[in-house]
Amino acid sequence: MKITLGKLEKSAQDLSDFLGEKLGVEVTVNGGEIDIEAQANNVKNSQVKTYLKRYLYLRGFKGKYRASAERGSLNILALKNPEEEEIKSELPKSKKKEQELKQTENSITEEKPTKTEEKPTKTEEKPTKTE
Repeated sequence: MKITLGKLEKSAQDLSDFLGEKLGVEVTVNGGEIDIEAQANNVKNSQVKTYLKRYLYLRGFKGKYRASAERGSLNILALKNPEEEEIKSELPKSKKKEQELKQTENSITEEKPTKTEEKPTKTEEKPTKTE
């Protein structure tokens, strides 16, 4: 299995040591790529990706880089705008949807003029019965 490091090539040796320790397999560095002997110990791509994400978090690269999986290989990609990605990752999906709904509601209310009508009070709504 190969991991392409991209701009994170400077941290190749540190990452290979981290993965070798966590996965218990032989990890070699070849320029901008890391090779893992995954077939010997039945290491899955999902395990390696999880440890890649953990490495990025522990080293302070979260929000600047992300792990991407493709057939038989993994890539570490640099994010274009780290600030936006950090904001998105901080909100859970349900909170994101709530925020989007609030924004659309606000834009709708700004476009339409509001009408204020007086509602009758409860005593005016119900006629009193006298027998």
